[in-house]
Amino acid sequence: MSRLKDSKNVYDNIPIPDRLEETVASAIEQAAARRKEDHGVPDQPVTEKWNRKKWRRRGKMVSGCGLAAAAVLTVVATVGVNTSPTFAEEMQGIPVIGAIVRLFTAESWQSDTGDAGISVEVPGIEMIRGDTKNLADEINEEIKAKCDAYAAAAVERAKEYKKAFLDTGGTEAEWKEHDIRIRVWYELKSQDDSHLSFAVSGSENWVSAYSETHYYNISLTDGAYLTLEDLLGPDYIEKANESIRAAIKEREADSGEEFFSKAEGGFVTVTADTPFYINEKGNPVVVFEKYEIAPGFMGRPEFEIEREVDKSGLSEDTLDIQGLS
Repeated sequence: MSRLKDSKNVYDNIPIPDRLEETVASAIEQAAARRKEDHGVPDQPVTEKWNRKKWRRRGKMVSGCGLAAAAVLTVVATVGVNTSPTFAEEMQGIPVIGAIVRLFTAESWQSDTGDAGISVEVPGIEMIRGDTKNLADEINEEIKAKCDAYAAAAVERAKEYKKAFLDTGGTEAEWKEHDIRIRVWYELKSQDDSHLSFAVSGSENWVSAYSETHYYNISLTDGAYLTLEDLLGPDYIEKANESIRAAIKEREADSGEEFFSKAEGGFVTVTADTPFYINEKGNPVVVFEKYEIAPGFMGRPEFEIEREVDKSGLSEDTLDIQGLS
C-alpha cells in the first residue's frame, strides 16, 4: 500500500530535536480539545468542492497549460515545502495545528483578462515526516498543474463565448454585463491523525457543464492514497451499493428527491474509481456527477457510507470527538 517505504531510512536517520516530540504531542492534544469544544466539528478552513471523471483518483493530466499569455497574473502568496533535518529543528518554534500534516494556500491570485475575471487558490500540503516529502511534492505539482490547466481552458471557453456573442450582434457593453467569472479553489473535508481529505474545484458562472472536482484522500500512516476498499473492507462494493440503494429509496419517500431508475440510466454500482471524500466522522462520502444518477436540479448527489469501527480500546473522549459515542 505504501509508496514510500524505500525512503523510510531517511526518516529514521533524521535527528529529532529534544522538544519536537513534545511540541507535536501537545499540539495534537490541543486540537482534540478544540474539536470537543466545537461539538465534534474540527476547526478547519472551508470553501467549496470539485470532481470530473477524468480526474478521479490519481489520473494523470497533461500539464504545462499556463495563463501567461492570457493575462497578467498577480501572485499574492507562494509557500514552499521543505521537509529535512533543518525543518525538524525549526519545528520546535512552529505550532503544529491538529496533526503532522498541513493543508495551506500555496498560491493565490486574481486577474481580469477582459473576457472574464479569474480567481485562483491553489492548495499545497506540507508534511513533517521526512519519508513523505516525495509524496507531498508530487501531490503539490499535480494539483498546481490541474489548477493551471482548468483556468487556462476556462479562459479559452470564455474567449470563444465572447466571440460568438459579439459575432451575433452583442456589444462590449452588453458583454460586461454578463460578468463572466472563473474560480478555482479548495476545501478541507476532514483531517485527523490518520488521514487528510480535501477537494480541489473549478467552476465558471456562465456554464455548469465544465465544473470539476477532484478529491484527495491520503493516509498519514504510510502516505498512500486511501480507497473505498481501505475504508470499507474487501466487500466494499456490496456495502456501498446496499447503503446507497437504501438512501435513494428513503430520500424519494421522505423528501421527494428524484433519482433515475435503473432503466433510465440511474444508479447501478460503485467501482474502484467512484469519487469520494472522507467526512469528519471518518466515513467515506460517495459523490456522483450532475445528471449521472439524477436530474440536473439535484446537483451532485452525495451518500455517506457508514463504516464498521472497532470501538474497543478507544476512550470516551476519542469516541466523542470522532462522533462515535
